Amino acid sequence: MIRQTLIGIAALALLGACAKEAPRDPAKPESYAASFAVTPAEGQPEQRIAVPVQALLALRNPTNSDLRLFDATGRSQPLAMVWPAAQETTGQTVPAYPVLGRAVPSADGVALTIGTDRVARVVPLAGAAGPERPVAALLDTRGVTTPASALLLDLDYPEGQLVNLTVAASADLATWDVLRGYTVFRSGGADVVGPARIPLGDIALKDRYLRVTWGDIQGVAIRQATVQSRAGKAQPSAAVPARGARLVSAHELQLALPPGEAPAALRVRLAGGEGLIPVTFATRFGQEDPWQPSGAATLRGENLAVLPLTETATPVSLVGTDVRIEADKRTPGFAAPPKIELLYAPVELVARFSGKPPYRLTAGLANAEGAFLQLEDIVAAGGVAKLPLAAVETGPVPVVDIAPAQAGGPFAGRKAALWLSLLAGVAILIFAVLRLLRKAPQASE
Repeated sequence: MIRQTLIGIAALALLGACAKEAPRDPAKPESYAASFAVTPAEGQPEQRIAVPVQALLALRNPTNSDLRLFDATGRSQPLAMVWPAAQETTGQTVPAYPVLGRAVPSADGVALTIGTDRVARVVPLAGAAGPERPVAALLDTRGVTTPASALLLDLDYPEGQLVNLTVAASADLATWDVLRGYTVFRSGGADVVGPARIPLGDIALKDRYLRVTWGDIQGVAIRQATVQSRAGKAQPSAAVPARGARLVSAHELQLALPPGEAPAALRVRLAGGEGLIPVTFATRFGQEDPWQPSGAATLRGENLAVLPLTETATPVSLVGTDVRIEADKRTPGFAAPPKIELLYAPVELVARFSGKPPYRLTAGLANAEGAFLQLEDIVAAGGVAKLPLAAVETGPVPVVDIAPAQAGGPFAGRKAALWLSLLAGVAILIFAVLRLLRKAPQASE
């Protein structure tokens, strides 16, 4: 009886380890997880398609290669991707004033003033000011009328030191909203981590100032600041409600990004009536990986704060990424898990409707290889904006689960896969030994 039970367990383990689902055919519309009806506009066959957020959530390939357009006969249509990176950018140089003082500017304990010499100074509210040195830079961005996609800084800073820059915005020079952080490093006279191009996520800067701080490091100076904007009207991001973020402690919130297209940012709002909490946030790609700082922000009452995760101009896979939001230790922390929404950057396609209607846009197949053509193969250069927009039928936006995996234990993260592999190997070994014992001749008397 014991032998039969062991044989059954080993057989089931062997079948579970060896059984594989046959890969689905990318050439068939029914192979994809999601499908959306597309109705072309009147006119020319070349048209734009705004990919709905429901399709972005269904994607299973980091390059969006599992997006397809099929006609009524199941034939795929010519398709090209319009990356936001292909959009032209314009730059506007803004005045940059050194901020002098003994301490890093903050909302408490200091005041920021601009004298007749057009130099900003930090004035302590208590005590006498000591020797002055540059501690920040004030950028006059009030004249920037278009949404700012990035801030390009011409920096001078010491070699061999990690310089953590923090960018904040204000309309009155008294109340500051932290936009994001950025780290630069220089060695051998060259920038190791690239130029100081800080993504801003198409934020409105009209009638506002920017402030750049760098902590207590000396020898930092901003020679020139340029605000970059995308040519044409920026499309709004799509917001997706999320649930399941877990409070690890009163000062730490963790969540896991869902599979599919990587969200460009998180939109966070306090839910426990805390009033004001400065926060920092970090990301990691697995429970065994270290946390990587991503930026900082200040949550105020019912106001929404945006925590950028990626630069929208670059397609990035964040599948399996954990996010940690930490409240400032000087505050009591979170009274309740904050409300979180995922912000997705718009994705646009250019298609040529040359088949038989009705048409369907499909998404969600991990083994689908890229079938996108070059944009110039479908439409002439510079003619994308003039194309009509096809209509895509979608349902309501679903609520996405962002509950993180439970940390620790012998079956967490990659440990679970290792345990399963080990148990499968042991089961196969037991199965083989029992088969040999069963075939062995019985000993004679």
